[in-house]
Amino acid sequence: MTLVVTDAQGASQTVTAQTDANGDYQVEVPGALADGVYTVDASVSDAAGNSSTAQDKGEIDATAPVITVDAPDGVSTDNTPLIKGHVEGVPAGSTVTLVVTDAQGASQTVTAQTDANGDYQVEVPGALADGVYTVDAA
Repeated sequence: MTLVVTDAQGASQTVTAQTDANGDYQVEVPGALADGVYTVDASVSDAAGNSSTAQDKGEIDATAPVITVDAPDGVSTDNTPLIKGHVEGVPAGSTVTLVVTDAQGASQTVTAQTDANGDYQVEVPGALADGVYTVDAA
């Protein structure tokens, strides 16, 4: 059996596979595929010269999203601040997890969903201790 894998940039790789007793096969593509939709064209022939083809598609997304956190700048009297930010490379409604750690080392984990523009915002629910706090996003 011959398989031709073509990535989103048009680069093709040809691999061969042997089927097992059940007619199943498995191969690894030797080179990396570009992000985007790829196609797999399979062709096989039997000893009598009869042939068959099939095609399927998949998608590669190896690019990590980019996230920013915009905590309020400067000194504030608000001990439950509104944390805002932006995420690129995710669909609307994606969950952003924030870990807010105050000056005493107490942490709170909060979540927010991205809107259609990739923006999110969430208010810290519990009061933070006075002092510098950090926000880690994932």
